[in-house]
Amino acid sequence: KKSFVNPVTSALTKLMQNSYFPQNLSGSEQAHRTLSFLASDPMAATVFYGNLSAHISVNSVAKLTAMLLKCLTVAVNNDRQQINDNTSSNRKRRRSMQSNNSEDGLSARNTSLMANVAETICCLWKSIELDLNQPSQEPIKKLIVDAFSGMVLANI
Repeated sequence: KKSFVNPVTSALTKLMQNSYFPQNLSGSEQAHRTLSFLASDPMAATVFYGNLSAHISVNSVAKLTAMLLKCLTVAVNNDRQQINDNTSSNRKRRRSMQSNNSEDGLSARNTSLMANVAETICCLWKSIELDLNQPSQEPIKKLIVDAFSGMVLANI
């Protein structure tokens, strides 16, 4: 796969960082902006997040990675719950389908966005992989490994 890390893309990432990953906002707002960027312009988002580790701490990249995994998990679990709820009766199914059509929430059925989220998780992890192997980064490595441990991936 082609690498998008070069001086031009790195400079553009630095320029756009305040819009797409501002450090002074909550994690949920950062995740929302990330998901919006991935939905609106996946190629630009891939380049941006592929370069982000050059401009923010390893800890921030690891936390974003864990947040995106959580978003992916929540989307799958929400869809799974809706399917389970819809099987209880035809009436409930009709009502739920009507409400789903008006809902703008995160859904695993948006396979394009989910694929972009998964790709971004991979890009972010790869961008800090060498740093995570440093003894000083052990707590951050534990955070990210814990986020991906257990049944999390098996349930997706």
